[in-house]
Amino acid sequence: MRKTLTYLLILQLALLNACKKSEPIIETPKELYITESISYRLDGEKFLFQHPFATKSEVGFGNYQINIKPYDNEIAGRSAPYTTNNKFWYGEKDSTLFGVHQTWSYFDRSNINEYKKFDFKIAFTKKYANSKLIRYHTFLGPSNEYVSELYYVGSKKFAFDFEKENTADGVAITLYSSKFRFLYSYFPGWSILIRPDLPKTIQNNSKFEIKKIEKIDDQFSLLDCEFELNVFDEAGKSYRISEGKATILVPNTSKMFGLGV
Repeated sequence: MRKTLTYLLILQLALLNACKKSEPIIETPKELYITESISYRLDGEKFLFQHPFATKSEVGFGNYQINIKPYDNEIAGRSAPYTTNNKFWYGEKDSTLFGVHQTWSYFDRSNINEYKKFDFKIAFTKKYANSKLIRYHTFLGPSNEYVSELYYVGSKKFAFDFEKENTADGVAITLYSSKFRFLYSYFPGWSILIRPDLPKTIQNNSKFEIKKIEKIDDQFSLLDCEFELNVFDEAGKSYRISEGKATILVPNTSKMFGLGV
């Protein structure tokens, strides 16, 4: 039987970076009796994100252009997610990468002389034809008919060029700690050009598997996941995550994306 606790989940849509469209700010409190947890081993050290030691600090949704390429000239009526060296970068105009991302934070105050913070962020992303999406102001999200394409029992791919060219969809994970700073499951780097030279096969020896999906109510489902994968620092140095397990709550209806249908 699952341990229960009262969990206040705040869904918050924010203005994301340049490759994402603007989104409305929505805060929807929801009381649920669920214990979420994330655990994994990194560089020989065990990490655990679980109440009351960790909190879910952010839940959001994003739109991204996909299959982004450079062009010599601006395209009328479109917004370029990147502009570099007199090049304008655009993705396909009839498709969108939709993502649901969540962040858990843990603060270690055991040593009064050393303050430590740890973050675990995961994004579930999926490419959609715009015809499958519903528009809410400038934001696009899947209708109920297509939300299930984000989560399903079985193996998930890795979005290896997330927030870069966005040619791949799937899972994207970002870690932060005082020891490692930022680590990424996808290509790191300051921009689409300034980044280490890594191949698309960076996760060929990795896995992310949803073992079980439990519908909690008409708005949320609970995922049980297992994972092992590579993460990279800004210089491209790799580290291995092993023994990864996650029990996380995710929205299962377009209403939670502020679409109201």
